[in-house]
Amino acid sequence: MNHKIVYIAILISFLSGCNSESISPNKEIYLGLDYFPLEVGRFIEYNVDQTLYDLFGETTSQFQVKTVISDSFEVNGYTTYVINKFIRISENEQWQIDAVWSANILDNKLVLQQGNVNHAKLIFPIKEGKTWDGNTYNTIDEDMYEMRNVNLSYTIDTITFPETVTVIQHENLDLLVETDYRVEVFAKDVGLIYNEVQQIAYCSDFDCFGQQIINEGIVYKQTIIAYGNE
Repeated sequence: MNHKIVYIAILISFLSGCNSESISPNKEIYLGLDYFPLEVGRFIEYNVDQTLYDLFGETTSQFQVKTVISDSFEVNGYTTYVINKFIRISENEQWQIDAVWSANILDNKLVLQQGNVNHAKLIFPIKEGKTWDGNTYNTIDEDMYEMRNVNLSYTIDTITFPETVTVIQHENLDLLVETDYRVEVFAKDVGLIYNEVQQIAYCSDFDCFGQQIINEGIVYKQTIIAYGNE
């Protein structure tokens, strides 16, 4: 694969500073690795609603996203999974490649590399109330995540997922200065089923403070519509 050499170089550099421990496959049910199954051929499709705000107003769009675990390889005993992200305007359009990500299990954490930034999306074992720094493997300021509603069901439209975990990445719902609300929901044997981001900066000048006038921001909702194996 064309991206394999790039990922090998990134992974060697990244792992050189990590003290990781492997997770035995026979502990999968206890640890909760099946909340983000890493298997070549797995795909998930989503509907996305997005609104962007700037000084000129707001722009709303709807589109679809598809992620596919397209490849895997080993370096120094670590397995890296390559994830292709596709995008299209509607189901009548052809999928177009949008990005290439990677995923690893490091230090009992699911580390997803998106746009050359590593985020620790999950920590194992899955447990109610567990917290960790989502920015452990990058240079961004600390961002504490928390697990909630572990093993509870979650319904999206007409689909009910019997066992899920909700990860609250940030929960600042301030409507005066800045809103930063980020949440992801993962389902057992499926992976990410819901992603919501609200990051909004409000006008805080004397003449507009408290009026919820948006200077800039984004509201993003990504909802699963299909999943399986290719």
